[in-house]
Amino acid sequence: MLLGMVLMSAPVLLAQATDGAMSVEERRWLRSHLESSRDALLAAVDGLTAGQWNFKPDPATWSVANVIEHLILTEGYFQEATKKMLAEPAKPRIATATAEGDRKFAARIADRSRKAKAPEMLVPTNQWPSLQDASAEFAARRRKSLDYVAQTQDPLRAHSSPGAAPVDVYQYWVLVSAHAMRHTAQIEELKKHPSFPPKK
Repeated sequence: MLLGMVLMSAPVLLAQATDGAMSVEERRWLRSHLESSRDALLAAVDGLTAGQWNFKPDPATWSVANVIEHLILTEGYFQEATKKMLAEPAKPRIATATAEGDRKFAARIADRSRKAKAPEMLVPTNQWPSLQDASAEFAARRRKSLDYVAQTQDPLRAHSSPGAAPVDVYQYWVLVSAHAMRHTAQIEELKKHPSFPPKK
């Protein structure tokens, strides 16, 4: 699955080391991306009825409620994963840690033509059954993420996971945002389903 592969993967390294701090432009772009993906998601679910919130076209397909819970869990997971990765020894900046590399990575994560299966710890279990509670929880967790990205001086570009694919801590946060975009598209697909309940 896409998310699982990213969690287990990491970078092709450049020869030179770096302090790994975000540039002003990197910080600005990431904050904007996180804000845009948050706003798009919350707009997509705004005003849904209980029937629409819980609609599943078949047993194997997630409802909107399932999707939002998955995103809540993912946001929390990466907030903790960031702390663990930053506790590891610093590494040279990875080859794809560029504006072009970040944007290509975001596009790849958001692309729904590549199917994925969520890892067990991010599978929804109906912890936030109402639209209001789930939306509020997602917004609160995203605010925590945004506050971190806005303020941190952590060397996000100097810490990356072991493996072959280029993913550093900065790109983990790109993943969080692009992952929300991916699932916002899933919600829009659900809303276009022929059996999606109409508003009463």
